[in-house]
Formats: sequence, C-alpha cells, structure tokens
Amino acid sequence: MSMVEGSAYLSSFLFRGRDNPIWGNPRGANVLDTGAPFYDTFKTSDGKYIAVGSLEPQFFEAFKRGLGLDIDQFDDFATAKDRISLRFETRTRDEWVKIFEGLDACVTPVLELDEAIEDGHNVFRKAFVKSPHRNHAEPEAAPKLSRTPGKAEIVKADPKAGEHTLDVLLEYGFSHGEIQKLIET
Repeated sequence: MSMVEGSAYLSSFLFRGRDNPIWGNPRGANVLDTGAPFYDTFKTSDGKYIAVGSLEPQFFEAFKRGLGLDIDQFDDFATAKDRISLRFETRTRDEWVKIFEGLDACVTPVLELDEAIEDGHNVFRKAFVKSPHRNHAEPEAAPKLSRTPGKAEIVKADPKAGEHTLDVLLEYGFSHGEIQKLIET
C-alpha cells in the first residue's frame, strides 16, 4: 500500500462525515474544527493558549465547572464561544491549568516548543534528544521498534563563513591559482 492510499484511508471519517454537523459545514464551522465552543483553543490573559476538547457531556460538565459558567453544550455556538473567550482572558494559561488540574474536562495547555520538550510525558518517553550543535533539543526517532529502534539524525553544526569556500570553488572548476587571486582581491 502506498503512502497516498494509506493517508486517504485514514481520512475516511472526513469524507464520510461531509453530510453531518461534525464535518459537513464550511471550514471553521464544524464541531471538530473550531466551530464548537467545546472543541477549540482559547487565548489567555498572558497571550498563551488553552486547548479544549470537552466533546462528551461529562467532560463538558467538568469544563463548565472549571470555567464557572452556566452554559448549555448546544447553546448558540458563537455566543457561547464569546463568553468562554472572555472568561479565559481573565487568567493566565498556568492559572487555568491549575483550575482544571483536578477536573476531567479535556482541557490542556498549548505548550511552546521549549515547554513541550520539558513536558513530563515527553521526558518520560525520551521523545527528544539534545543536539550537541544546537541550543535546543530535537525529536527522537519514532516509533521505537525493538529490533530496529532508530536514532534521530543529529544535524551537524552550521558551517562557519568561508569554511568550505576552497572545496566549493574547486568543485566548480576553479584552479588553485584562480582561487588564490580571488582571495587576494
């Protein structure tokens, strides 16, 4: 099976759902693509974001408790989204994380790249490896198979200015004499 066929098959639910409100509306108006206020991301007072996936009724009830809002899951989506957005803008992302920590509401922080590297799940799974040539970590190879586990290819350090000039000019057919004249001028 080709990658194209596999990808097409994985998207079966999208194609089959074109005639229902979960995926049949224009982009951004569906339940699963930010159309619903219980399945979206919201900006917090510090400019960071919270992701909400409170699709099922029990998660939505916990979500309402955490927000302290009295809304119905199927109220007018635009009005509910506005109310939820205003509420999320009253606290920082980390304050909201603490509020939702004990609730099973399907609410999580949207992490910055460096935060994702340090996230407990990623640390536990050893999902990132520190590059000796960069100031940051890079994703480790996945999936981790037992016989052929794979290793992330660590990108070499960027070359210094002029480091490969001689090699490049020789490869393009310049003679050593011509290169010396270029260097002198």
